[in-house]
Amino acid sequence: MALPLCLYASQFDERQASLLTSIQKEASQCCKRIGAGIFLSIVSMIVSAIVEERRRSIALTDPIPGIRTRGDISSMSGFWLVPQLALAGLAEAFTAIGQVEFYYKQFPENMRSIAGSLFFCGMAGSSYLSGFLIAIVHRTTEGLQLEISLPEDLNKGDLITSTT
Repeated sequence: MALPLCLYASQFDERQASLLTSIQKEASQCCKRIGAGIFLSIVSMIVSAIVEERRRSIALTDPIPGIRTRGDISSMSGFWLVPQLALAGLAEAFTAIGQVEFYYKQFPENMRSIAGSLFFCGMAGSSYLSGFLIAIVHRTTEGLQLEISLPEDLNKGDLITSTT
């Protein structure tokens, strides 16, 4: 995920900034870049769902023999993660660069560093929030006899929880 982000960020000013500046207004550029990042994020999640479904079916039908920790290990290659992580890195690059550029263009000059720091504080806060929500789901459903969607063994996870 970091490799596409670094590659895009390093090539951004040279190739696309001059082209995009001449075509559109500054604020709409940032918004379109953020929109492209959100679209790529959606595509990345679709690709992730397809790859995960394939990985899970291989882990349940054709696991690696002899190795068993908490669940069966899939014999699928780890290189199947490359497309989804590359898309996620590009999505992050589009979105992060667009947001930071938007903040720097829209905020007064003496508040630009605050805008940048708030962007990264927002990313950190959302990371803590997602971990907190996962912990709440685990604690809430740990005593129940439900097959929750976030089990320790990923092969036993399911998107639909049932009480039967």
